Amino acid sequence: MVTVDKKSFTPHWFKYIDTRNQTSYKLFNNKMFKSYINHEPYNSKIKIAYFLDGIFYPTTTGMSYHIMNLLNALTNAGIDTYLFRCYRGWEEPKVYEKFKFNTICIEPSIFYEDLKQISALLISNNINVVILDTSEVHLLQGSYFKKHLNVKLVQDVPNVDPLISKKAGLKSAVVNRQEREVLSAEKLVDIYWAKTKEDAVELENLGVTPSKVKTCGVGIDLSLFRLRDRDKLTQPIKAIYLGNMYYPPNVGGLATLEKTCLRCLEQDVIINVEVVGDGDIPHLSQKYPYLHFVGKQKDLMSLLDKYDLAFACPSYGSGISLKILDYLASGIPTISNDVGIRGHLDEINASVLVDNSEELSSSIIKLLSDAKLYKNLSNLGRSYVKKYFDINKNVSLFIKDLSDNK
Repeated sequence: MVTVDKKSFTPHWFKYIDTRNQTSYKLFNNKMFKSYINHEPYNSKIKIAYFLDGIFYPTTTGMSYHIMNLLNALTNAGIDTYLFRCYRGWEEPKVYEKFKFNTICIEPSIFYEDLKQISALLISNNINVVILDTSEVHLLQGSYFKKHLNVKLVQDVPNVDPLISKKAGLKSAVVNRQEREVLSAEKLVDIYWAKTKEDAVELENLGVTPSKVKTCGVGIDLSLFRLRDRDKLTQPIKAIYLGNMYYPPNVGGLATLEKTCLRCLEQDVIINVEVVGDGDIPHLSQKYPYLHFVGKQKDLMSLLDKYDLAFACPSYGSGISLKILDYLASGIPTISNDVGIRGHLDEINASVLVDNSEELSSSIIKLLSDAKLYKNLSNLGRSYVKKYFDINKNVSLFIKDLSDNK
């Protein structure tokens, strides 16, 4: 079995964020934990703790964030639900007061190194389901919980790590280790929540027992989105490209958008593309001078109304594309490549304008000249999300998985 050293551990995906330049908020005051209890106990049979490290994305990049939506929906369904948050001071603590689920913020060294204390927290809150999001943390935290507690272990699978690492061109040694981690952790994990059928097959190909793999899609709370009528695309066009710009697939889409802006300029089409999300803003602004990098936007919901057009054009990916849900739920007509709609049903092809060109000016010009198409994309996009990605409807699938054999 692959082992993980808890004293030197940092998640492998830290390479996709800038840990040096994050805001540092104070929380603990010499204490190791701080709790935000947002509702009285439901005394539900299932009691969930979702373990999370890294950036909590609702503070920066919109409302399609799967973890937040899932935990809120579980709480709405009467399930006692906790976020066990590895708190590094990267977001304001008060953000956890507004969610429906409960949160326990935990100092990072305790989160990974003092699993006896973490177990005491799980026991005191009667937790019987622990959700972790990578194989490596199952080998570190999950193995301890499996040995010492009576809990069901779930792996939430936003991406199949060896697959995304291959697409990113990482060294074979990295990919091979991740494949071994998947196989070693498989002995501990009771349920895998894959986001797409393709990822479910990838997990099975890596050696995961098929009966453990469940395909449970993502969802979004449509009540959070405001709509405005979008009847016709006019100039100047205000457009958005949303995502973490430390993440290579998102950065890969910037070249397409830069070429698009240049081509639009040549054809006297006035467009302003705002890139929303964290990233190395000075470097990116210099490299892509025709794009406007606005960085983090804590209140993105109030800004989405102003955009006339959205782009979903990452260069590669696995799992399901989430950011497009923000666009469609807001009724913003969207131009996407095949990667931007990966993992979605074929029906999405009627809800977006698919363009796999190196630059997208022809699609923009098409929407400028076809008001009916522009309005249809706005309406159909919203309908697509409502039909398939309403988290308050889809949450029953997650609850069923947790209820079976427990």
